[in-house]
Amino acid sequence: MAHYPPGSSYGPRPLRDFELVWVLRGSARWTVTDSHGGARELDLRPGSLALARPGMVDVYRWDDLRPSAHAFVHFEVDHATAADPETWPLTRPFAGHAPLEALCRYLLDLASIGAAQRTRSDQIVELVLDLFVSGPLPRALSPVRVSPVVVPALRHVRSVWEAEGVRAVSVAELAHAASTSSGHFSRSFSQTFGCGPVSALELVRLGRAAMALQRSNLSIAEIARLHGFADPYHFSKRFASVYLSPPGRFRRREDGDDGTLAPLADRGLIGLWGMLVGDREP
Repeated sequence: MAHYPPGSSYGPRPLRDFELVWVLRGSARWTVTDSHGGARELDLRPGSLALARPGMVDVYRWDDLRPSAHAFVHFEVDHATAADPETWPLTRPFAGHAPLEALCRYLLDLASIGAAQRTRSDQIVELVLDLFVSGPLPRALSPVRVSPVVVPALRHVRSVWEAEGVRAVSVAELAHAASTSSGHFSRSFSQTFGCGPVSALELVRLGRAAMALQRSNLSIAEIARLHGFADPYHFSKRFASVYLSPPGRFRRREDGDDGTLAPLADRGLIGLWGMLVGDREP
C-alpha cells in the first residue's frame, strides 16, 4: 500500500512491467501515455481497479483536499499465451463485483503475511488479471432508486415476513405502511420497479417457493402454506403460470439449471428480491 498527503503527485514514470492499482481512499487523476504517444486521462476513486502496461508512461495527481491511499501489485505476463495487452481495458469498477472485490482484499491479506505466501499471491494475481481482462463478471447490482413513498412499505413487508412468515400483502396494507393512498402508492411502486406491487411481491414469494422446491424436503403443500398461498392447487396454478412447469416437475428437473430466480431477473426485479429476501437495505 502507498499513502499520499493531499495534493501529491507521482511521475512521469515509465512502466517496465504490469501493475494493478486499486484506490482505497481519496482519488487520483491518472494520465497514461501509451507506446504510440496516445494519452488518456482517467479519474480513479475508491472501487476503481486500474491496469498499467509495460511501455506506458503514467502520472498520478492525488486528491487536493484529503489524504489518499492505494494498493498495488507488479507482475509479468507470459506473452506466448496472453492475448494482445494493447486491447486490454485500463480501468474497471470492482466495487460491487464480488469476485474482484474479494480477491483484491485477499491479496492485501496475503501481503501482510509476507513472502511465505508468494505462490498463493501469484495465483490470485493471475485470477484477478483474467477476470479483469476477460470476465465473465456478474453484473453489479446497480442501485435501485426507490421512491421515498415505497421505502417504508418494503421495510414493512420485510418485517412482516420475518415476524409472521411469508404471506400476501395487499396494496391497502402497503399504502397504509407508506402513509399514502393506494393509487399513489401503486403508481410510485410501478415507476420504480416497472410492474405493480401485487405482481412483484407474488414473484418474490414464488421465487422463495422455487428455492424451497430445489433445496428442501418440504412437501408441496407445506411450501404453498409457508409462502402465503391458500392451498396447493392455487400455488401450483400460479407457479406453473410463471415457471412454465408445475412444482413437482420443477423439483425433479435435472438439466443443471435450477432457474429459481429467472422470472425475477427477466422482469428486472433482482433488486427487489435483494431488498426483501437478501442483504440489501430498502
